[in-house]
Amino acid sequence: MSGVTAATVAAYAAVAAATISAAGAIYQGQQQANLARRQAEAEAYNFEAQAQANEFNATIQRENARAAAEQANQKEEANRRRFRMIQGQTMAGVAQSGTGFDGSNALLIEQNELYNELDALNIRYEGDMASKGLLSQAQLNTYNAGINRNNASSAITTGNMTANAATTGSYFNAGSSLLSGVSSYYKLK
Repeated sequence: MSGVTAATVAAYAAVAAATISAAGAIYQGQQQANLARRQAEAEAYNFEAQAQANEFNATIQRENARAAAEQANQKEEANRRRFRMIQGQTMAGVAQSGTGFDGSNALLIEQNELYNELDALNIRYEGDMASKGLLSQAQLNTYNAGINRNNASSAITTGNMTANAATTGSYFNAGSSLLSGVSSYYKLK
């Protein structure tokens, strides 16, 4: 092989090596970009699943709040019915005794009414507090669902940015390899 031929072969080999190196850089960049996108999609999927779980919990808690309020209303009504029955028995006892409905008997009847009203209001208050606590938890879960959805969106955006950077970087590496190969070609030629 003559000196000119060997130099020509070496020059072509440098160009071929640079082309293979450039193709490898682009392929590696595409693989990195695909990996970044898949990781971002998996992260976004997890955040979305958490958001859906939060929304489901919020729905259950709102239902439980409604049920707690309804139970308190029913319990209050049952307490009032029970009191009316007891108060009726007390009034019948007073009437049967013949002592009249004034004086200490009037105080007893009034005190019974007062205690009954306090019991009824306490039942209502407990129901209201239970309902409000559940509604607060529902609001917190709804808020957390929103945060999880924002995190999912951010994960996708970050993944796309990482993928684009990997792709762009691979093109720069490929261009550098090609320029290096062309430079070697001209040096050897």
